[in-house]
Amino acid sequence: MAAAPPATTETWAGRPSQSVKRLLSPLMVGRDSELDVLADAFADACAETVRTVVISAEGGGGKSRLIREATERLGRQALVLSGWCVEQGEPGLPFAPFVSAVRRLVQLRGVAEIVTLVGHAGARELARLLPELGPAPSEGDPGMARSRLFESLRLLLERLAAQAPVVLALEDLHWADRATRDLLLYLARNLHGTRLLLIASYRTEALAEAHPLRGGFAELARIEGVTTLALPRLSRANVALHLTAMLGHEPAPDVVNGVHARGGGVPLFTEALVTPTGAVRPRLMGSLRDLLLGAVNELPERAREGLRAMAVGGFRVGHRLLVAVVGADGLDAALRAAIAAHVVIAADADGYAFRHALIQEAIRDELLPGERQRLHRAYAEALEADPSLGADAWVAASIALHWRAADDPARALNAAWRAAREATARLAYAEQLTMLEHALDLWPRVEPAQRPQGIDRAQLLEAAADAACWAVETERGQRIVEAGLAELDPATEGERIAALLLERAMMRQQGMHEGELGDLREALRLAPGSTRTRAAALGQICRALAQHGRADEIGALADELDELAMRLGEAEWTVEALVSGALARPVGDMAAMTRLERALGEAQAGASGRVEMIARVAMVDLLDARGEHAAAVEAASAAWQRARQLGQARYMGASVAQLLARALMAVGRWDDAIELMAEARELDPSPLGSTQLSQVSGLIAAGRGDLTPAERALKVLAGVEASPQDAPPRRSSCQWRSPCFRATWPPPSRPAFASARSGAGCRHGCSGR
Repeated sequence: MAAAPPATTETWAGRPSQSVKRLLSPLMVGRDSELDVLADAFADACAETVRTVVISAEGGGGKSRLIREATERLGRQALVLSGWCVEQGEPGLPFAPFVSAVRRLVQLRGVAEIVTLVGHAGARELARLLPELGPAPSEGDPGMARSRLFESLRLLLERLAAQAPVVLALEDLHWADRATRDLLLYLARNLHGTRLLLIASYRTEALAEAHPLRGGFAELARIEGVTTLALPRLSRANVALHLTAMLGHEPAPDVVNGVHARGGGVPLFTEALVTPTGAVRPRLMGSLRDLLLGAVNELPERAREGLRAMAVGGFRVGHRLLVAVVGADGLDAALRAAIAAHVVIAADADGYAFRHALIQEAIRDELLPGERQRLHRAYAEALEADPSLGADAWVAASIALHWRAADDPARALNAAWRAAREATARLAYAEQLTMLEHALDLWPRVEPAQRPQGIDRAQLLEAAADAACWAVETERGQRIVEAGLAELDPATEGERIAALLLERAMMRQQGMHEGELGDLREALRLAPGSTRTRAAALGQICRALAQHGRADEIGALADELDELAMRLGEAEWTVEALVSGALARPVGDMAAMTRLERALGEAQAGASGRVEMIARVAMVDLLDARGEHAAAVEAASAAWQRARQLGQARYMGASVAQLLARALMAVGRWDDAIELMAEARELDPSPLGSTQLSQVSGLIAAGRGDLTPAERALKVLAGVEASPQDAPPRRSSCQWRSPCFRATWPPPSRPAFASARSGAGCRHGCSGR
């Protein structure tokens, strides 16, 4: 093997400096089989079989190096687009890796080609990701807008893949937001017959058990065509090969033993533990921070200054932004030294990235409080002066976080409000909620004249409550509602109070807390006029009454909603009225199905993604109750996929899944029902959703004679307080639930499970197999 180049001596201001060269292996060791998997997946993609490879490893485990090596090879035959998630606190920036990928495509091909590929309407939808593509649509239902965005990106990738194979690499998904996860799942499921290879990576230790994305990766792994690659640590033999490649000669056995023992086979640590002369670094006996900062501390002061600024800016920082923060004088030479020391890399044509996120974290943790505040202020000022400096289209959130860290509450508040509005347009409900909570926290620290104009604290609370409801953050949402109610005067602001009560009623239902029907009745009392708020209250209480087995109380309310919908003249309320009228009718009344078919047609014509799902769920329930189980399976499967596309998988996925599972059981597809239950649990459903899934899982287990999981489900259900609502026991998710698979409340006893197992008394003749 050729000798490795000697460590070079950097100069600074004309003076020789201490050597800052840290060796980097020219060869990737111990990953041949993983490269073969990626090559095979690409071959499949070239044959029009979409493949997805999910790569996981601990920090420093070589994910980025593997992806870089693979894409460099594949780039000779394919269009390679890369995107990265950005760490900006919790949660991540909406669609961040897709923003990066689309931006790269625009740099390569130009805006005009994007328009040619997807049309002007598609380009406008993609402008939600990248403003350079034009003004994004501002009107319409959020769920439908999200669906159009997903479809536009799918169409773009299909059109590109028709020209040449495409490799889309999405890195650092442990920082991804839920919207990014949903979009990745959608693409993996819906890009059929396309010459596309999706590569995704995440850091395993960053996904704790409670991480909201943990289930998403497990769900992704079950999709056809998806391969998971968990990168192991290097063995001692591979560490020896790694060191040999770095040094240009075979290292002494004690060096291999020392590096392997202390570095644990993590490639990054293997490289950091060896000096250019092949000795083990004695100063790295301390903490991981000492290990990660070893090469940094050897750099000239100007390079360390630039790295400190980069660490505050994020994992990746654009060149122009870094110049705006620290100045251009000597910066190029400083960054060249940092790159030579393998602390940072030139990420692309526009900026730099730390070679590993742990290096960024270690540098950031070393900053003094005043130093950190000064740098955050510099970033905020630079981004406000020129938002194009931002590495992501969603710059307002970065500005808000920088101003808050700089301890400037007034500017942080206004930026958080702008960021929340941008998150709303991007259909990123969890991110919207986080920004609104930042704004609420900052509100009392800011003088009235410096607050956002045209909004008061009560309106801020209303917006946060709505975001919490969509994000299924019931506990946070209920606290926000209580604060909002305390701000409003019942004598003059009844309509606004009613709107908050509707939010709380939904969150109480999802969280299985008392008071749902009480809130809905009070909302009706406080909103007596012909308003949208009253229409929403009528629709919501009709559905709640059906769920509580009070169909006899729905008729008059449904008739009123019919009349009100005609007066309002809006398709959304027409759909609500049609569904409510159907719920008031018995299962044998053909008018019920006629109304639901019309409701679904109206909703699909563009009324609202929300009411479309309401109509779909009601139709599935009615089909099952009528014994039309094959049709119920088809309708429920469509509803399950549509919930994902509309961004409502977590919001109502469990309800849809339990309906689909019951229908699958009725037609004898018990294995599919079991798999579906596992998939639905990974959506992190609400307490109500979790209970629904436990009920169905218990019935499946009992029906198959699997007593251990049946007992386990029974214990879970027994731990839930009986009748958590202010109404008689819930017999099912709807009055139409067929008796053979009725989810009883309180939880079924052992005889009830036994009855489900035998199918005794079932008018549909179902049997568990």
